[in-house]
Amino acid sequence: AAQSHRALVDALRQVRGVEVAGAGDQLPIGGSRRAGFVRLPGQPPIRIDVRQVLPGFFEAIGLPLKQGRFFADADRAAGRPLVVINELAVQRIFGVASPVGRLLPVEEDQPEIIGVVGDFLQDGARSPVRANVYFLYSGAESSPGRRSMVVFVRPRGVVPGLPARLREAAAE
Repeated sequence: AAQSHRALVDALRQVRGVEVAGAGDQLPIGGSRRAGFVRLPGQPPIRIDVRQVLPGFFEAIGLPLKQGRFFADADRAAGRPLVVINELAVQRIFGVASPVGRLLPVEEDQPEIIGVVGDFLQDGARSPVRANVYFLYSGAESSPGRRSMVVFVRPRGVVPGLPARLREAAAE
């Protein structure tokens, strides 16, 4: 499943008029969510929302980078679990310290934090901000999240015929 998701995103990136394409296992606003817990010694578990994404996800939905970096295609072969977390997760887990390069005690692995992104209102303008941890989607059985993905595409402005070209690329 992971290879077909990556292949689809890679194909859509090549379509004329596409600025960036990425994918995630959940819609950015609304939809279901998967809970996870960060367990720090001597503290109660901290609830977080766990998401799976492919490189290009943050750029495609316009979520700003605050520290570190976004996932890159080269990270797919890194052989170690990597995560990006949002600002609220930083505040709840680490306080004011920069978390980039630290390990996050969540799930079975302790993934390395490579970046921090801005917060967004997942359930609309009146919803509270939620702490999010974004895993680099691998499709492995042990990987948290689902096997279905939602693809996000950011076009280069108004591009006539782009929807048809995207459908053709996806069909191939």
